[in-house]
Amino acid sequence: MFEKGKHMSYKFRGGVHPKPNKELSADKPFETLLPKGEMVYPISQHIGKPARPVVKRGDEVLAGQLIAEADGFVSANIYATVSGKVKAIEHRRTSAGVPADCIVVTNDGQYNTAAGIGEECDPDTLTNSEIIDRIKMAGIVGLGGAGFPTHVKLSPRNPEEIRWIIANGAECEPGITCDDRLMRERPEWVIEGMRCVLRLFDKAKGIIAIEENKPEAIEAIEEALEGDDRISVMTLQVRYPQGSERNLVHAATGMYMESGALPASLGCIVDNVWTLAAIYRAVCFNEPLMEKGFTVTGEGAVNPGNFLIRIGTSVSEVLGRRHHRRHQKDSAGRPYDGHGHSRDGCSPGQGQQRPLLHDRGRSGDRGRPADQLHPLRQMYPFLPSGPVSPADAAGGRKERPGPLYRPAWSRLYPVRLLYIYMSGPQASGSCI
Repeated sequence: MFEKGKHMSYKFRGGVHPKPNKELSADKPFETLLPKGEMVYPISQHIGKPARPVVKRGDEVLAGQLIAEADGFVSANIYATVSGKVKAIEHRRTSAGVPADCIVVTNDGQYNTAAGIGEECDPDTLTNSEIIDRIKMAGIVGLGGAGFPTHVKLSPRNPEEIRWIIANGAECEPGITCDDRLMRERPEWVIEGMRCVLRLFDKAKGIIAIEENKPEAIEAIEEALEGDDRISVMTLQVRYPQGSERNLVHAATGMYMESGALPASLGCIVDNVWTLAAIYRAVCFNEPLMEKGFTVTGEGAVNPGNFLIRIGTSVSEVLGRRHHRRHQKDSAGRPYDGHGHSRDGCSPGQGQQRPLLHDRGRSGDRGRPADQLHPLRQMYPFLPSGPVSPADAAGGRKERPGPLYRPAWSRLYPVRLLYIYMSGPQASGSCI
């Protein structure tokens, strides 16, 4: 079990050690990319029931204005991230390769903000219910990839039994460096977000878990935490998939989660560091979830780096800004559970904190579907199911086969970037 002040590296049992491939973007500070083209907002960007549009075609909207409201407890609000006019509410293909209802906004390039956005608030003046209401209103979901509505996670059945709030800063996936840059550049966002969450659980302590290959991030967080006895840094050994909730809880507490169990059953709540940053901005500055960190990397990237991108920005616009090299393959997502994408689609959804991975094309691969990265199921059976293909979706199939299924078309082959790369008939999606 983790002990504050005890200098050692913690780990879970098992795991693999892929090449990190973080050197292309690890030392690149964040750049802010303001979108120029139209914005596309799928109304289902999260786990749970899709949001319900509250705007219609022709409506003028402002950045930070609600355009789709949560339709149930396990759902999330969606906000416009630019000012402009609603062009349409129509089907667009998502990153999962299936069509979804989307709100399309024509960007006027003015970025006018809705009233009240940015107003400061002292969290000490808020009650627990008011803090959760602000998080819910802001449309915050888990930004580590799952997209689970955060206000639901912070409302466990027995809040008095929560002992640990764990900030997931492991970032164990090869290539991704936006978590690292967040902790290095803006450690106060993570820490203040953690303090907001700790206000909800009187008996809990905070742990910020970071893999030991991020010494600058560890130093920045520890320096910002000086004098705080309720929050501490836990250094993790480098291995994949360290950032999995199940593995992170085991590393922090020494306890194993049963299949199907939630961290709250062991007295834990786990949030990605970007989720905590979003909580801080929502609670202390009345800012809804409008942007997120994003890594563009790989041998095919002309300008690899880390970027702050507004939700709804098109992939083609991101790649068109000095990032794209001809004859490369593009995959959206973490290296071991990502997918191909279409450059005509929208950028990251609320719960999809992902990189764009570029690999140079090979002449022997021409004429077959775009290569996609799939879960390494044989190596780690607890990875989530991959997205469905359009053909599967049309036939009503909801998820890919289980971990032991290996169809004839699957094959492994090496590439320069990732070393383990899978190709299959899953068509490219349009959003990442």
